[in-house]
Amino acid sequence: WVEAHKGAFIYEFGDHGGLIVMADDLRKTNQVVFSWNEGQSWYDFDLGAYPVEVDNIVIEPNASAVEFLLYGTRGDAGVLFHLDFGALGQPACKGIWAADSVSSDYESWTPSTGGTSGCSLGRQVTYTRRKQTSECFNGQDFQRPVFKKNCECSEEDFE
Repeated sequence: WVEAHKGAFIYEFGDHGGLIVMADDLRKTNQVVFSWNEGQSWYDFDLGAYPVEVDNIVIEPNASAVEFLLYGTRGDAGVLFHLDFGALGQPACKGIWAADSVSSDYESWTPSTGGTSGCSLGRQVTYTRRKQTSECFNGQDFQRPVFKKNCECSEEDFE
């Protein structure tokens, strides 16, 4: 695990995990922060001059969109913000079937339990994910390629 941002935040993921949007969870705020690169850099998004007590940030159930709803209160009134990150004009990611190549926005990733085989519970699973340095949208219709391979069971599989 890596600490992405200091503080207590309410957050939501979008663009199939490629975008994270957060707002202060303890104090009134007039901005949200977002990151395209797994928290390596953060950008501010201003909500106006008057602070809001944020109750939640929501997205559609698959977390594939780049549009969010943020709701909360400002004084005695409820407020609702539609946050559309598509308006930023980021290009669509390229090279899904050429992951790990220089021209692709994607890379292969295999989760590991720390063993040398790359296997966990008799299986090695390799996912295709956006490179941390690629600033692009996966897109709502993105289908993540997943490659599965059965492994010989070893002592590591029995804890």
